[in-house]
Amino acid sequence: MSAFALLLVVGAVDHNPFAKGRYYVQPSYTNQLGPSINSCQGVTECTNLKIMANTSTAFWVDSKAKVPALKAMLRTAAAQSPQQLVVIVVYDVPNRDCDSNNSVGDICCYYNPDGTCDRRRPGDCASGLADYQHNFIDPIAEALHEQEGQLSIVAIIEPDSLPNLATNLGHAECANNATGMAYTRGIPYAVRQIAKQAPSVSIYIDAAHGGWLGWEDNANAFATLVQTLQIETLVRGMATNVANYQPLGTPCPPDAFDSKMHTYCAQHAGEACCDDPCGLIAQYSAGNNEYNYVQALSRALKRALPKFEPHFLIDTSRNGVPTARADCSRWCNPEGEGAGHRPTADTALTDRVDGLFWVKPPGESDGCEPAPATCAQPPTPVACLHPDAACADGGKPCAPEAGGWYDYGAKGLAQRAAFNGVVTTAPPRGAAAPFQDCARWPCASGYMCDKAVALCVPTPETLRTFGSNGAFATRQAHVVTGGVAKGEANVVAK
Repeated sequence: MSAFALLLVVGAVDHNPFAKGRYYVQPSYTNQLGPSINSCQGVTECTNLKIMANTSTAFWVDSKAKVPALKAMLRTAAAQSPQQLVVIVVYDVPNRDCDSNNSVGDICCYYNPDGTCDRRRPGDCASGLADYQHNFIDPIAEALHEQEGQLSIVAIIEPDSLPNLATNLGHAECANNATGMAYTRGIPYAVRQIAKQAPSVSIYIDAAHGGWLGWEDNANAFATLVQTLQIETLVRGMATNVANYQPLGTPCPPDAFDSKMHTYCAQHAGEACCDDPCGLIAQYSAGNNEYNYVQALSRALKRALPKFEPHFLIDTSRNGVPTARADCSRWCNPEGEGAGHRPTADTALTDRVDGLFWVKPPGESDGCEPAPATCAQPPTPVACLHPDAACADGGKPCAPEAGGWYDYGAKGLAQRAAFNGVVTTAPPRGAAAPFQDCARWPCASGYMCDKAVALCVPTPETLRTFGSNGAFATRQAHVVTGGVAKGEANVVAK
C-alpha cells in the first residue's frame, strides 16, 4: 500500500484498548522494585511492594538513547501469549517541560555553550524539530510498525507540553516562540507518524489534570489549542493526571456541569462527588477529582471540536490518598501519598474513560532539590544536575533526579496503597487549604493567613518556589481579593 493510500485509511482506533485486560508487566519496573522488596519492613509494606512488582506500568521513552530499549521491550512483549497490552509514553519534545527545571530533555531548540538547553532563545526551532522528528519520533514509529498486529499498544504523547502552552505563557521559557513551535509542530508530527506507521496504536494526548486545567477558561484554552493542531481524527483521546496525584474521586451526574460545579455542590453538600481535598470547587473549578475533570474537559473539547468524541485514560499510580496534600500545587515527591487503583477498564464512566493505569511507575522520583539540600543524604550522596526548588522538602531522604529510583518514596507508596481505590485510612486535614478560609484552621505549610480577607495566601518563599508551576499559577490566576474567582463575580451576585 502506498503512503498516500495508507494515510487515507488511517484514523483513530475505535475500540477500548484496555478492555481485554491483559496488561504487560514491565520487567524493568519489577527489577527496580527488587532492592526495595529485599529491604522492606512490615507485612503491609512488603506485601504491597510485591503486588506493585506484578502490576503493569508504562514504558517511558524519554530520551533518544531509550529507543533501542523500546524496541527490545516490544519484541519481548510480543513473544508473550496471549497478546498483551503495552503502554508507552513518548516524552522528548524540544524544550521539554518548559515551566520546570527537573525534567529537561536531551533535545533542545537551541543550546548554551556548555551543551545545556537555552530555552529562552527565540526562533523557529528548526534544528531541534529535525532532531526530534528524525532521530526520535521516526525510530519510535518504526519500532511500533515492526510489532503491528503482534501487540496492543497505547502511546501517550508528551506530558505537560500543550497544557503549558495553554496556561503558562507568563513563564518566559514557555512563552518563547521557539518552545511554541517545538510543541505545536512536534506533537502533530509524532501523532501523524505513529498513526501512519502503526495505525492500530491507540494514541492519547496529555491533558494535564483537574488541579491545573479544571477551570473553564483553562480547559477552553487547551481545547482551542488542540483544535489548531488538526490531529483529532488520529487520536483516541486524552490522558490525564500523568505523573500527578489528583484524586480519582466519584463522578458527579452530567447535570452538575450544565451550569457550574460550585453551584451544584452548594446545593448537594455532602455528596461524594463534591469531596474537595484541594479546595478547588470554592475557586470555581470543576477539577476537584479526575472523573469530574474528564467530564468538564469533554465539554470544552466538544465546543472547540464538535465532531470529536474523546476517550480518556487516567493515571492512578500515586493518587491512593486523596487527602495527602492540602496544596495540589505540590507535585514533587509529596509526603503521605499512596499507590492508587490498579490498572483496569472497569471505570465509573465507562462511556468516557477507557481505563485507569499506572502511567508513572510508582517509586520513580519526580525530581531532586537544589543545593544546599535540606533533605537527608544517604551514605552515597545523591547527585542533582537538574534541581527544582519545588522538590525541596527537608527532613526526608534526598530524592534522585526525575525518573531515578526513590526507595523511600516506593516504600511510602506501598505502605499507603489503595489498590482497589478505597482509602481505608486518611490523615485528618488539620489545616486550611491554600486560598481558603483561615478562620477555623491554621494555614497549610507555605501559606499565611491574610486577616483582611480571612484567606490563606502564599508566603513570599512559596511564591518564589512555585510561581511558574502550572497548578500553582492557575490557582493564583483564579483567586483575587475576597476569594472571588475572576470572571465569576456575576455568578456570586446572583
